[in-house]
Amino acid sequence: MGAAVDRFCSISVKLGPYADIPFVASQAGAFHIAAGCHGFRAGRGDAVLIPVLQPPPSCRYLYFTNMQDRAAKIERAALDGTEREVLFTTGLIRPVALVVDNALGKLFWADADLKRIESCDLSGANRLTLEDANIVQPLGLTVLGKHLYWIDRQQQMIERVEKTTGDKRTRIQGRVTHLTGIHAVEDVSLEEFSAHPCARDNGGCSHICIAKGDGTPRCSCPVHLVLLQNLLTCGEPPTCSPDQFACATGEIDCIPGAWRCDGFPECDDQSDEEGCPVCSAAQFPCARGQCVDLRLRCDGEADCQDRSDEADCDGVSQKPEAHLVVGYRGPQLTPR
Repeated sequence: MGAAVDRFCSISVKLGPYADIPFVASQAGAFHIAAGCHGFRAGRGDAVLIPVLQPPPSCRYLYFTNMQDRAAKIERAALDGTEREVLFTTGLIRPVALVVDNALGKLFWADADLKRIESCDLSGANRLTLEDANIVQPLGLTVLGKHLYWIDRQQQMIERVEKTTGDKRTRIQGRVTHLTGIHAVEDVSLEEFSAHPCARDNGGCSHICIAKGDGTPRCSCPVHLVLLQNLLTCGEPPTCSPDQFACATGEIDCIPGAWRCDGFPECDDQSDEEGCPVCSAAQFPCARGQCVDLRLRCDGEADCQDRSDEADCDGVSQKPEAHLVVGYRGPQLTPR
């Protein structure tokens, strides 16, 4: 797995409630994800540095490879994990490196099995092969100035080409053993840094600040915390009983489990009506998302809270035995 953002486009990270960190090294073994100066990179068994830099307001997406089900994909998502979309599913076998050049508006990647380097626009358009000759084991990519650099581990070389045309291929260094990655670092002016929406007081966020596409900050939280009602501070998630549903955010913490997916949002953030299951073939889908037994459709008694199971009943054939079903259908809720 690999991932890439522009050199300004890594997320402003704070570890728990403690401090911002400028660099992180990881040797997880299975895979690493790193926000590099010029991109995210994932590897196996090698250490990856993660410089924490601030993205400009125009930076919106994280680009990454996905090797699930042995089918390679290149995808992108907003920096908060939303707006996920697949850019490419064909013409890939094992993409091993990604790098974004936001100045040029291009995404570059290397495929270790196809032994070629390709590029496209940040939207996924205008895909083209930049280099496919005499590449044996490409691993890392980076952009610096007008050039795209890469390493070839088997040939023990660092090479570069002009990033727009693929011309003027040049060997920069040879006979470099045990190559695992390459990153380029450029100075960031104070003006560029100060213009970022998260640069001042971490955007007002207690933990993680993310720049949205419109140039405003959005606060986020580590996986063990939730965003509180002020949308700035992270706190412990509410503790609800087993028969209750925990709202994600808002003043209401817990609601009865029976209210989950009943077609009426009870949580302030409407999280109780999100991700509701699709009704089975033996169920009737109420207009507002609730599912009821199909045999209760048009039986003269409203079972959907929105009463849609008793609407448009003209011509609906109801089997007689459906009226003979006797069973417990749950407690009656007091109207609120």
